[in-house]
Amino acid sequence: MIATPDMARGAMPLTHERCSIIKVNGDYLDLRTKNTLEELAEYAPALRKLLDQVFEDYGLIVSGWSGESDLGLCSIIEGVRGRRFATYWAVHSKAGETAQRLITHRDAVSYGPIDADTLFHGLAERVALMASADRAKAPPPEVQVSLLKRFLAVGNPQLQAHDLVMKEAERVYARASALLSTPIPSGGLDQRIREYEAAGCPLASMMALTAYWGGASFTTLLSKAVQRAARQPLPHPVPSPMRLALYPALMSFYAAGLSAMARDD
Repeated sequence: MIATPDMARGAMPLTHERCSIIKVNGDYLDLRTKNTLEELAEYAPALRKLLDQVFEDYGLIVSGWSGESDLGLCSIIEGVRGRRFATYWAVHSKAGETAQRLITHRDAVSYGPIDADTLFHGLAERVALMASADRAKAPPPEVQVSLLKRFLAVGNPQLQAHDLVMKEAERVYARASALLSTPIPSGGLDQRIREYEAAGCPLASMMALTAYWGGASFTTLLSKAVQRAARQPLPHPVPSPMRLALYPALMSFYAAGLSAMARDD
C-alpha cells in the first residue's frame, strides 16, 4: 500500500509487486490526508511521479469518480500524453463535465450506467471463469451461461442478454456453415450429427435459460437467435444430409420452447 509521499519514494517498482494499492489522497491514520479543495489541488513530487507512471504505463478502469473536486489528480491525468493501454470509464448515472473531459482526453470507453459492485463482481467472475479457457477459441459454454445468468438477474437484462445470445447465434451460424461446406467425415452421418450437436449446445443452453428466467419479454430475442442460426445457404431442393445444417437451430428452438412450457406462467 502506498498512501504518502514517503511510501512512494521507498516503494518497490510497481512491475515487481503482485498488487499495489495507491491511496492518492492519503490514509485516515495519517494527518496529511487530503480533504479540502486547496489540499486536493496539488500533489507532492514523489506521489506525482508515481501517478504519472501509473497513468502512462497501465490501463485504467474508473468507477464511481466524478473528478469534480480532485483538481490535482485531474491535472496529472491530463498532463500524461502517452498511454500504452486502454481506459474504461464506468459511470453510475451520467458523466459530468469534468469526467467527460477526461474520458475524451484518455479516449476512454464509457460504460454504464452501472454501479461499482456490479461492475467489479462481474469482472472478477469473468476473469475467474475464463482463466483456463483457450483464448484462441470462443468462451466455453459454462462461461456464456454464467454471464447470461448474471445479465438476467441484474443491470439491463434486455441489452446485455441480447448481445450475448446473438453473438452465440452468430457463432452457431458460422460453425454450421463450415460443416455444411466440408465432406461427410469417415465416421458417417453419426459423426456429423455429433459435430452439429457440439456446435449448437451452447446456444441451446442459453436459449433455455433465457426462455425460463426471462419470460415473454425475451420472445423477440429468442426468435431472432433461432432465425440467425437457421439462415444457412441451402440449395433447393435440399439434399437430406445438408438439412443437418439446420439441426443446431432446431435444438435451440426446442430448448426455448420446452423451457417456456416449464415456466408455466
